[in-house]
Amino acid sequence: RDPASWLDDRVGCCLPIWYCPFLTSILTSILTSETSVIHNMKTTRFFSVLLLAAVCLSGYAQKVITAQSPAGQVSVSVTLSDRIYYDVVSHNETLLKQSVIGMQLSDKTLGANPVPKKKSVRTVKETVTPVLPLKYSQVENNYTLLTLDMKGGYAVDFRLYDDGVAFRMRTALPGEIEV
Repeated sequence: RDPASWLDDRVGCCLPIWYCPFLTSILTSILTSETSVIHNMKTTRFFSVLLLAAVCLSGYAQKVITAQSPAGQVSVSVTLSDRIYYDVVSHNETLLKQSVIGMQLSDKTLGANPVPKKKSVRTVKETVTPVLPLKYSQVENNYTLLTLDMKGGYAVDFRLYDDGVAFRMRTALPGEIEV
């Protein structure tokens, strides 16, 4: 059996293996080396547990947050790890996978090493009257709003409609900011 798949089975709960190729290569060489000093099963288990603990405690742990549109036709999964990643699925078809959200400011990057403070999900159902109606005098505006407030004075909003997704980054930083 491929040692990397063995590692995926054991470590996947904490960290997708593709996030740490260095550790994968070390463990793969340990498990496949015929000339390795590590032939003893107890020693192999010890190194596996040690590697698992190191990965879980090293800050690579992820937080995944999901939300669905009001009718459940569109969903978004937001992964908070070293950056903010999001996936969009519509009618069981993945449209976007691991897209990155961030905003480069003159002195820092919003979205780098995100730390969530608060998450809220709410459904909005409203009727909007356009200033200049073209086809309709009133428009239904139904969506699910996922808001992620982050440490560092910013937030990310996702609006999930039954036929699309929108996001925006908001800041509460004082003074003027240069993007």
